[in-house]
Amino acid sequence: MWSQLAEALNVKFMASTGSGLSAEQVHYLGSKLFADEYTGQLVTWSQFNREPLPGRNFTFWEWFYAILKLTKDWLQGPWKERLIHGFISKQDAQNWLKKYPRGTFLLRFSDSEIGGITIAWVDDDPNKPGEKQVWNLAPFTDKDFKIRGLGDRIKDIQNLTHLYPDIPKTQAFGKFWTQAPDSALPSAAGYVRPDITTVIPGLSNRAMSPMSYDDPQTPQAQAPQSPQSTAYCDSQQPSSNSADHTMDHEQQDFPDFFTMDYNPEDITAINVNELLQMRNEGNM
Repeated sequence: MWSQLAEALNVKFMASTGSGLSAEQVHYLGSKLFADEYTGQLVTWSQFNREPLPGRNFTFWEWFYAILKLTKDWLQGPWKERLIHGFISKQDAQNWLKKYPRGTFLLRFSDSEIGGITIAWVDDDPNKPGEKQVWNLAPFTDKDFKIRGLGDRIKDIQNLTHLYPDIPKTQAFGKFWTQAPDSALPSAAGYVRPDITTVIPGLSNRAMSPMSYDDPQTPQAQAPQSPQSTAYCDSQQPSSNSADHTMDHEQQDFPDFFTMDYNPEDITAINVNELLQMRNEGNM
């Protein structure tokens, strides 16, 4: 039953990231599996992890697992403080943001990029002076956060001013910013440490280049990278497994979901017969 699967996914997300899913987020997950009303419906194995999601080349479980892993490794702080809306459609995000002042933004998990999170914000429409438009950054993934953390990227982008609905971004994400050096004085080795900053080509200093509202080519957030090395922020390293704990009764209710820590690149390792046997024996 979808209701049973939804609860299992919620418990798994809570155990891995420290915070579970809201009723609205669970509803959105259900809409990914069912086109129509899904109350009381069964989820088949094909829907769960055999058939790709409509218009995608990955399954529901691969998509969900990649988001869970991204959140566990890089986004636990903002996620636990409910700063990430996460599971919300692109259209709903646009409808929400259009009602708010320029610079208002929210974070949602990407539908098209597996294991990605994007920033949507409202700003000027370059084609209609005086009117607003919703913009979407190309999704950040694991490789992006190895270079620069989410908090610092939000700090860099001047177009972002308030987290939806009206929280100043300094208040919301300030604790997740990396402190800049007090000066540019050379180190003991005689080197001056460079800085990495996220910029939006064509949108720096709020000067926007023309773009259609429905154009899928969204501005790409970029950070300069060295071909020889990759920069890391110590405060943004993946967390330990300390968050992978939950109450004993939750583990007993959903034992298989706490052992399904598969590599998403080897998702076929899930033993279907074992899951069916556990269900028949009353363990699911």
